[in-house]
Amino acid sequence: MFQATGSAPGASGYVNITDLNGGKVAFGAEDNDGKLNAVYVKSLEEIPYNISILQISQVCGTYLSS
Repeated sequence: MFQATGSAPGASGYVNITDLNGGKVAFGAEDNDGKLNAVYVKSLEEIPYNISILQISQVCGTYLSS
């Protein structure tokens, strides 16, 4: 995940990507208690060996403590 400041505590910015049953792939922020709140929708752009841009069903949020 993109980090605007370049400074993130703990596992902030890490993404949990999990292969689910039935061919679905789920995504979730690593530091949100294991919630996989988004699923793969489609590939938008692929540049082999450089980058792939994917569409997922919703934003992967991170819990921020105050």
